[in-house]
Amino acid sequence: MLRAALLVTAAGALRPAPRPSTKKLDVLVVGGGISGLATALELARRGRSVKVVSRDLAKSATLAAGGMLAPQAERLAEGPLLDLCVQAREAWPAWLDTLDSPRPTLNAVGGFVSPSLTPGSSVEAWRPPGSAGPSEWLDGAALKAMEPSLGEVRGGWWYPLETWVDPVQTHACLLKTCESAGVEILVDQDVAGLDLNRDGACTALRMEDGSLLEADDYCVAAGAWLRGLLPIPVAAQKGQMLSLSAPPSGDRSGAPSRVVYGEDCYIIPRGDRVVVGATVEDSNTLHCDVQGVHALLGRAQKLCPGLGSWQLDDAWAGLRPTTVDGAPVLGRTRWTNLWVCGGYWRNGILLAPTAARLLADAMDATLSEEDAALLDSCRWDRFFAPVSSDSSRLREGHAGLVDAEPADLDRISYDAIKNAPPEAGQDARAANLAALFGAAPAAPAEAPTLGEGGYEAVRGVDGAASRKSNLELLFGEKALDLPTDEVREFAPEGEGAGFPRAAPGEDVILSAREVLPDGSYGPDLVTGALPSELAGPTTKADNIQGLVDLPSPKVPLSGASAADDLYAAVARNKGK
Repeated sequence: MLRAALLVTAAGALRPAPRPSTKKLDVLVVGGGISGLATALELARRGRSVKVVSRDLAKSATLAAGGMLAPQAERLAEGPLLDLCVQAREAWPAWLDTLDSPRPTLNAVGGFVSPSLTPGSSVEAWRPPGSAGPSEWLDGAALKAMEPSLGEVRGGWWYPLETWVDPVQTHACLLKTCESAGVEILVDQDVAGLDLNRDGACTALRMEDGSLLEADDYCVAAGAWLRGLLPIPVAAQKGQMLSLSAPPSGDRSGAPSRVVYGEDCYIIPRGDRVVVGATVEDSNTLHCDVQGVHALLGRAQKLCPGLGSWQLDDAWAGLRPTTVDGAPVLGRTRWTNLWVCGGYWRNGILLAPTAARLLADAMDATLSEEDAALLDSCRWDRFFAPVSSDSSRLREGHAGLVDAEPADLDRISYDAIKNAPPEAGQDARAANLAALFGAAPAAPAEAPTLGEGGYEAVRGVDGAASRKSNLELLFGEKALDLPTDEVREFAPEGEGAGFPRAAPGEDVILSAREVLPDGSYGPDLVTGALPSELAGPTTKADNIQGLVDLPSPKVPLSGASAADDLYAAVARNKGK
């Protein structure tokens, strides 16, 4: 019951606000969880006047969390999210020291153990990235020697650097520190929406009671309710948790001395209790049910059988703000003074302080290149404006509007283009597309078609010359070489008289290559011997008919010409 008592104490220190003031502030933050409070504190310490607007502190995911600072135990793959989480874990001790006393304890008791119970489990198959810190695989005997409360385990990973904090104590301490720093906190206040202008700015928070709150900048840290204010795919993912207290005998030997992070369950020794979490459910309800509690109890007992005699003390549920790719949403939106920080999934306690610093650096335009790249991977529009994995909007010449500076909205705001002529916006858009997807190939120069004057040009001309001209129009100059006079044979009088035949030993082209728009060729030409059963006049144009539909002339022809006979011969040979 300590969790509920601390919450009542923290919330009691805050008075429900009267009708919001019309005074304009530097920053308005929506959300009273650890993300919103950490951001507000960071901005206030940089000299900004900040107000936090919170709907219901009791529904914050912070208060239902496990408090893990554990990117390795979460089995995060190599990439920007892991880099961000590792940076956040390393920043926690120094950040914690800046909070007002009494501070929560950073529980570092030799790291976490992550045991495997079955062959081929995800824990056993996992290979921790070295960039996240040291890790070591221990066999079953070694793991049980480290953590005697474990049951029959095959082995497991040991992560020496992983740790945790009590999230309820952290939230209460953060509330107190924010107030000491001058942050005004309004509770029981519902935000109905954001007033967004066509000129690219947010002008106010619109409250449920019809009043408006105005500031120079706005930051949305609304957790699982983020989607209600911005079109970002952040959904609520329910997690049920429970706590156990020692049996009446007082025997605590069944409890682990450090966090046990299994394949689908974790056990945290928290004071005189043991916390077990957490289910992963696609639901936005906050009640605990028999199925969820039963599943957690069974998983915990498999990991630490001695917990079977402990007493069920409490159960609760929270809603994780979860994006479709599991990564957070951080940074400026397309409105120049509207920022977002959320979607932390299972890493909210871990990420909040570092995300707050990154957001404040972005507001101050003091981001390092490394931090700018991290923010870029977490930008809000990645779900509906996909770019390649190695792109960065913060590189030189991105929008092409500012000399020697990236013309990105996160750096220069809309001021660079909102008062410019329409052509400036078109140029910026073209440059942005080029930076994201590569420069579009130049349009090929138009070539005359065979049906528009081409036939008139060869009427009455030798068939071989017209054939060469047509092939060059189709495939580019010298894309196909005609046989030389030395290897030509001519048909006798009659059908096909005067048309070149393939010599008996001559290779003929069986497939053709295309001349690409940039002037390069497609796949190489494939040649082969002339099929022995193929009779009649044969030319190197025969098989081209199978690859390219030669157009019919648009100008009616009258009479006979060498070109007419050439196309008739091609058609006959193709049929054969």
